[in-house]
Amino acid sequence: MRKLGDVLAYVLPCLCLFSSPIILHAEEVKCPKTLAWKDATHLQRTSYNGNLAAKAEWKLYSNATYSMLEVDGSMSQLLQLSNGLNLTFGKQRPSPVDFASIANAVATPMWDAGVINFLHFPTPCALKSGESQPFNERDFIYWKAGDTRAQGQIFGSVKRQGLIVTYAMEVKRGKSDDQLDSLFGTWEFQAKLEVFPENADVQGWHVFRGNDYLKTVPTTNRITLRELLLQMQN
Repeated sequence: MRKLGDVLAYVLPCLCLFSSPIILHAEEVKCPKTLAWKDATHLQRTSYNGNLAAKAEWKLYSNATYSMLEVDGSMSQLLQLSNGLNLTFGKQRPSPVDFASIANAVATPMWDAGVINFLHFPTPCALKSGESQPFNERDFIYWKAGDTRAQGQIFGSVKRQGLIVTYAMEVKRGKSDDQLDSLFGTWEFQAKLEVFPENADVQGWHVFRGNDYLKTVPTTNRITLRELLLQMQN
């Protein structure tokens, strides 16, 4: 049985390998007009600031919420269960409060801090499925001609396939690579949430009730999430 992080690391690349049939199926899904950017159930983002790389992921399940932060190759993970228990994994025993910035880490150019950034596609369904939509700094709602605070140039594109939206963006603040920021990611909505697998291996994960540390799961024997939850009931 793979550990929890290994399961997710294995599943996500596999989805990319089979992206063509998935996208074809997604195109057949009708995009509800009431769907909003804030309704995302799965967000992924990778950003590069000079030589510093950062990855983030957030996914909502019917019985849990999963978060992942990776900065310069150092990864930490959080699994928030509906029963109030939180499980974390990573060096130096990360606490659930260490993931307080996950909303900013996975924020998309389309929706950030509760604000719709692009007036010409204020909702996911405003994007025509299958067509790439380019954008630049003038498309953002906060851009104003002559504003000295908006010196950077932005080059980006966004594309919807069914209920999945992908985007890529570069922010040019100067002439050198050290002054170039880039990011790309995925926005997704699932009407029916998946159930987080209870057979996931949680060896070495740290258990919290809320933000209070309880214990670390030993690494001597394989233990599934279901087995851990049964232990916690006793």
